[in-house]
Amino acid sequence: WTFQRIIESFRRAVEAVAFAHSRKVIHRDLKPANIMIGSHGEVLVVDWGVAVYWPSAKKSTASIRTSGTPAYMSPEQHKNSKDALKATSDVWSLGCILYEILRGEPLFQPDTAERVGKLSIKKDNTKFTVLIKNSLINATDAPSPPTALVNLTARMLNPNIEERPQSAAEVALALSNWLNGSRRSQDAAKIIAQAEDVAMAANMAFEEAQNLRETAQKLENK
Repeated sequence: WTFQRIIESFRRAVEAVAFAHSRKVIHRDLKPANIMIGSHGEVLVVDWGVAVYWPSAKKSTASIRTSGTPAYMSPEQHKNSKDALKATSDVWSLGCILYEILRGEPLFQPDTAERVGKLSIKKDNTKFTVLIKNSLINATDAPSPPTALVNLTARMLNPNIEERPQSAAEVALALSNWLNGSRRSQDAAKIIAQAEDVAMAANMAFEEAQNLRETAQKLENK
């Protein structure tokens, strides 16, 4: 699997969540284990057991109670806030997954996930997003991921929900833009490589022509 193929599969999972958001359904337990890839490349988002229909859920305090997997839950989920019933909560969880794709390991472990609930919107939003970027860019055991994806991940993991992408559709669009740009860059690199091959072949042909000309001149002088 190439890196682009992994991001493409993730984008398709995000689009599935975006469809749910367009129907006012919040998943609330997004994590790698709930994204399935079939043998033919199909991508499925599964386990909607704790999903809620937002217009109905916001009227019931019972719907706000903590649901999900702690390491992938948003700060508002940890705090049992009504904001946990918004699409931005799913966006945080998707950000955790994207971080894991880029970094190769989870952002939080089960025993450290409780720290998420202690993040302060006013005090920690800028500090935390900078920490996310530095963690991805300065990793010593892997190449630095694309800047656009690092910035997207940091936005998705902003403790302030107003600073995050407001829905999975916005995330899917950003991923599509990066993938399109990546494909254009790959196409350009292929054209440049082909041009270099042609130039090398032309140079070799020119040198061969020069050698033949010199050989012909020597024969004429005999």
